[in-house]
Amino acid sequence: PRPPRRLVGSQFDLDGSSGPARSFLPFGEAGEDSRMSFLFRDQSWFHIQEYLKKKTLVILPIGTTEEHGLHLPVDTDARIADAYGARLAQVLLPEMPVLVMDSIRYGYSMKVMQQWPGTIVVRSRVVMDTVFDICKSILDMGFEKLALLDCHGHHGSLLGTIMREIGDACD
Repeated sequence: PRPPRRLVGSQFDLDGSSGPARSFLPFGEAGEDSRMSFLFRDQSWFHIQEYLKKKTLVILPIGTTEEHGLHLPVDTDARIADAYGARLAQVLLPEMPVLVMDSIRYGYSMKVMQQWPGTIVVRSRVVMDTVFDICKSILDMGFEKLALLDCHGHHGSLLGTIMREIGDACD
């Protein structure tokens, strides 16, 4: 028979071998578990509320999916965004609280890139609206520190415009 699941940090501990189990308790009640994830998606609303109180930096990595030659997968930029987001969080965590959003995996690519299979093109305005809405949602929650991590060369001017639009939309 399968052992019962016990929630440990933000992971399921199926066999009890990874250390003592603890239930989800507010920060400080069970001590901060070193296995607690820095990924935004792994947090409950309660934990996000606690991160708000800590003036947490939220990082939004942005990649894309397009051809990268015969030797690399089409999601290379998205993988780079994942890796840079995770590494940045690991470096910053001793100094400040950090949450990393899921990387945006699809974006704008120039028409010339479409000559190779594997390139997904999202219209520039759709990319801008999507990133704007994600950023605005994060800021509306009460987060005050937000970093856009650009891991795709064709997004620079789009992200610059989004930052201006966010500045105008938020006081």
